[in-house]
Amino acid sequence: MKNIIIDAHAHSGPYYNFYTPKNTIEDMLVSMDNVGIDICCFTPNISLTNDISTGNHEVFDIVNNYPKRFKGYIGINPNYKEHIKSDLGKYINNENIIGIKIHHSCHKADISNKNYDYAYSYINEKKGVILFHTWDMETIKEIERISNKYRDASIIMGHFGAYEANMKYCGDIINARDNLYGDSCLSFAKEGNIEWLVSLVGSKKLLFGSDTPFFDPRPNIGRIAYSNLNEADKSDVLGLNMQRILERIQK
Repeated sequence: MKNIIIDAHAHSGPYYNFYTPKNTIEDMLVSMDNVGIDICCFTPNISLTNDISTGNHEVFDIVNNYPKRFKGYIGINPNYKEHIKSDLGKYINNENIIGIKIHHSCHKADISNKNYDYAYSYINEKKGVILFHTWDMETIKEIERISNKYRDASIIMGHFGAYEANMKYCGDIINARDNLYGDSCLSFAKEGNIEWLVSLVGSKKLLFGSDTPFFDPRPNIGRIAYSNLNEADKSDVLGLNMQRILERIQK
């Protein structure tokens, strides 16, 4: 029987800053089927940039229309505090909305912004998922604090810190927290990167992420499928770890 493949970190729709081809849900389904991705966990790009309300309504509609293929993160923008409580209350109880995406750099904010606290606490109570965009050491160190405070949330460090030195530090704090994970959306990836990340944190704490439509999912999944990991470790990374995270969520 084929093991499940779950993309833990993806997007949908156009992006304001550069061209993203094949960004519609229909296009994404074709890409998913081409490489055997069963479920895609995603955030609309519009909720990370200029229209949080439209983006969160869009993700809600998509997971309702494709409940077996998509799980959604709603976007949280601390600059619009009034939307945080209303959007969490409106959308998070849907069985296919799994948590929140924090892309603070797009919102010109810091993840320690007090307006995020309600969302962190809310997701923690639900044992849901918080996906952080991690690109700088200051953010990583703040996640170290947040992951200790909100122990019931499953927290994903998107891009695993982005740079090699950051990744090593991410590995240290992932190993120190039961609820902390890294994903494989690597913009800067050296040879043998998947094997190296697993050597840092083990196969149970690394999640497959494609970052589609910014990247074609084929090379991202290929780096895992054709790595030197054994089959059990590949299965963990490609989907079983994320499946375990999803099974913890309380609605």
